[in-house]
Amino acid sequence: MAWLGFFGFIGATTVHNTMHCRVFKSTQANKIWQGLLSLTYGHTVSTYVPGHNLSHHKYTQQPKDVMRTTKLRFKWNLWNGLFFQQSVAFDVLVNDLRYITVQTVHNASFFRNCLREFIILLSVQVVLGILDWRRMLLYFYLPHLFAQWGIVSINLVQHDGCDEIPDGAYTSGHKVEYINLARNLTSPLINWCTMNNGFHTAHHLYPTMHWSFYPECHDKVVKPRMDPRLDEPSLAAYCFRTFIYPAKRVRFDGGEIIALQSAETGDLDWIRYPEQMPKEKVDEIISVKGILTMIAFLPFKVIAPMWSPIGNTI
Repeated sequence: MAWLGFFGFIGATTVHNTMHCRVFKSTQANKIWQGLLSLTYGHTVSTYVPGHNLSHHKYTQQPKDVMRTTKLRFKWNLWNGLFFQQSVAFDVLVNDLRYITVQTVHNASFFRNCLREFIILLSVQVVLGILDWRRMLLYFYLPHLFAQWGIVSINLVQHDGCDEIPDGAYTSGHKVEYINLARNLTSPLINWCTMNNGFHTAHHLYPTMHWSFYPECHDKVVKPRMDPRLDEPSLAAYCFRTFIYPAKRVRFDGGEIIALQSAETGDLDWIRYPEQMPKEKVDEIISVKGILTMIAFLPFKVIAPMWSPIGNTI
């Protein structure tokens, strides 16, 4: 099961790269690929876009970043590392549901992609559960749960104690002036296993760049400008001193993390709502009642994808 968990994490990094840089020129080929990736990741891969691409990347460590590391306030930093994914999961889910619902108006194809991937994943899980629910949990569900925990939790390693990205900084195209925005894991083994995801600053500066160019970008663009303390040659050594001993939560330059001294302001909504679907209506749709209603009508939606019984909301 540990081996499956490892490959689940590799699948999660593949999802990350795919949702930043298309693998195929063909739209249909990419849809098939994303459906297969949903099975390796254990989650609909299109939902990576709102929480990661449009929230975390655009507003790194700001209140509009639903995955900002300052949400965690445990005194012992190990708890922050262990429970980061669980702590942000609900906020990410709400953000995803709002965005997906709004896309029924803005971009129906994105909504259909999410629905297609969800149906593929759910169908396989149901079949595997019927065949042997114990093995399904052990060899399918739990490795995927670890993969999702790992790909979200690594955010704490890569960004906690680094510089924030001011709101609006991304409008200039690239952000070399905010070069100390991420921690880089430079181990050849880590980067071989994760398709160079350790070179995280290069990825944030050029998020649509193919992952094979990250090492060169890191050496030529990042390293000459970046504080050298943000290069970490060993993930294990960094995690030991950060989460085990002495487990002090500090900035990369040794200073205090100022944000921890102030109260959390809560998430700021960044989603653009159309006139026909204001935020109040979206929140009503994604409420418990709204979700139960959509589930009840889902079989009809599968049979007739263009049919929308609740005012074009599903």
